[in-house]
Amino acid sequence: PSTIKKENTKKIAKLDVEQPKVAKRIRNHFKQESIKLEKNVYLNEPYTKIKRLITTPKHFENGSLICPITNEGFKSLVDNQCVSPFVSGLDNFNSFFASSNSKVSWKAAYIIRFSPAIFLYSYQNNYERLICNAFNSSNLLHMDILNDEGFMEDKEVLRATNYRQNAKLVSFSYQKKNDEHYNLETSKDISSYSELAFILIYGFYLRQFRKDMEEDTSVLEDDPFADSPLEKIPISLVTFQSEKFASTMRPNLYEEYNNVKFLIQLMHECEKKGIAIKDLWQGLKMFTPKTSALKDYNKRMAAERSIRIEVFDKVLKSRSVLNAYEKLHYDAFTLLSNNESSGYRNYYTLLNFLTIYERKIKFGNNMSMTEALQEATINLGFRIGQAILSFEGNSKAENVKGSRKYIVQLRKARTQKQFLDAFISLQTKYKLGFIPVNEFLKEIREENFYQVKQYLLISILNNLNSSSLKKATTNEAK
Repeated sequence: PSTIKKENTKKIAKLDVEQPKVAKRIRNHFKQESIKLEKNVYLNEPYTKIKRLITTPKHFENGSLICPITNEGFKSLVDNQCVSPFVSGLDNFNSFFASSNSKVSWKAAYIIRFSPAIFLYSYQNNYERLICNAFNSSNLLHMDILNDEGFMEDKEVLRATNYRQNAKLVSFSYQKKNDEHYNLETSKDISSYSELAFILIYGFYLRQFRKDMEEDTSVLEDDPFADSPLEKIPISLVTFQSEKFASTMRPNLYEEYNNVKFLIQLMHECEKKGIAIKDLWQGLKMFTPKTSALKDYNKRMAAERSIRIEVFDKVLKSRSVLNAYEKLHYDAFTLLSNNESSGYRNYYTLLNFLTIYERKIKFGNNMSMTEALQEATINLGFRIGQAILSFEGNSKAENVKGSRKYIVQLRKARTQKQFLDAFISLQTKYKLGFIPVNEFLKEIREENFYQVKQYLLISILNNLNSSSLKKATTNEAK
């Protein structure tokens, strides 16, 4: 601890000489209250953990001492102790390596001390993991606009929750079969930094653009940033994570997501088209007998959310999510065909989000995939799924189980020939001659067959899984 003014921190030994009466009063008081008297005593003001901000003209005058954070030269630098976990002790990783890396500019130290005021933190894994986020921009004035106090919990809430997190996160409301509702607090449903970053950006979107929360989302404007004060302000989200290491927390991850505006526009378009983010959030979780058997709560949380973590990590970086989607649908199909539950999900929402998102990122820069081919493949998959469900008048349950051989063959296809062979097997088995597939097959080539296969498989399974051999049961409540 220290005091704001240097003269208000005194050594008791020095007070014995300079002000013996004051020293005696202090000693008697500490003895009476059974408090151990340390070397220093504090006078005339409360002490604080904040380091003093002492300035001299040399801190601002141009000089030869280079600040490793700003790369500016000054006549005098300051110690970087307790300034930043990314600077102290990590000289080799500094942007501008020099012999003066043990010190930083006064300006850099001053600005960094404000970071706790805007960082939204969350402890995970019984306080053994700390995840921090802050909305960043091109200057401090813009950052002040982005980081308003409405994002943070009140002090009373912080105390009641043992300071587990200071960020206000969105809660989702879901309707049960009996018309009752239950609320899901996303703060208790997070296992990874990518989930936290995604839900923070969604919360930012709601606060900035959906304060009135119009029930009729079709009336929303096409571009949320049109005529908005944020239209010309660059926005990114800084994320870093630290985990327990010995007696401290060691930073082991840093990301800066520069596509926040893209994500907000994506969320806005989805909700305008009736694709609820809350259904995406819930639908990307996967419950299996294997995950349910995990006794460790944190490991079970991570396992159940592994696909959602992967999807959001890809979305935050504008990368394709087809692989994760294929795994989700196939794993759910495997469980359902064995009469086991994988948890509730709205397959309509999942597929429509995938369609919109992959178009926005230009199909992962696969120029041979087009919107027309994507739509044709999804429509064909829907028709195949319907043909399987209604095959020869059998029950849907029987037909889904009977299709497993052909679904597995299609998923295992790794070459264009294997894919076409698997498709022809499906066509022959389920008498799909009435489906106009010739035009579709003409579009298949080496560069796009794998993506076509994934869209086709996802669309087929979207139908089969929606038929719900066994509706989501106890895992749904989780």
